[in-house]
Amino acid sequence: MLTLRILLLCGCAVFVAGATCNARPLDELPKGADPTHEALAIGDIVDVQVYNEPDLSGPHTIESSGTMRLALIGDVAAAGLTLEALQTNVQQAYNTKYLKNGQVSIKLIESTTLTVYVLGEVARPGPYPFKGHMTLLHAIALAGGTTKLSDAGHMQLTRKGEKGDKVLVLVDFPAIRNGDKPDVEMQPGDVIYVPETPV
Repeated sequence: MLTLRILLLCGCAVFVAGATCNARPLDELPKGADPTHEALAIGDIVDVQVYNEPDLSGPHTIESSGTMRLALIGDVAAAGLTLEALQTNVQQAYNTKYLKNGQVSIKLIESTTLTVYVLGEVARPGPYPFKGHMTLLHAIALAGGTTKLSDAGHMQLTRKGEKGDKVLVLVDFPAIRNGDKPDVEMQPGDVIYVPETPV
């Protein structure tokens, strides 16, 4: 019988081996936190797209000053703002002097403060920076893939729900990898655990 092990991670208890009896099906995974509502931080990389203006579009890193430098309008405060607030400010700045009804879209490329944890039987377990539109396949690839000892068909994903409760679901990773089931979009704070194949 497998021994029940509890991994204390950032103040939350994640049940790893032997805890699948409390796991829910994947379709009960809560939506989780919306990264667009999180405050941006120094070092974050965002993609600024100005409609029909390729010279004004592209990736930008938030500098140590908390700003990012954009074409024409110069330094724009970014750290501490949400993506939505930053998008509004940039669009207003361009439309004030340089564009007429310009449309600006800003998306997160990589965060320095938001993380996803990949643990257990993977090549490089640990925390990884959350990236925009990050998926389970992407997260496992960042961790170097599963090991030969892994029981990837019983992968566990833990996510905090809207009320702060932690929900554990089982994931059939081989089915996702083979395209038989849809990939799972990650959210900041997600914990992926790949168990060892029972002996």
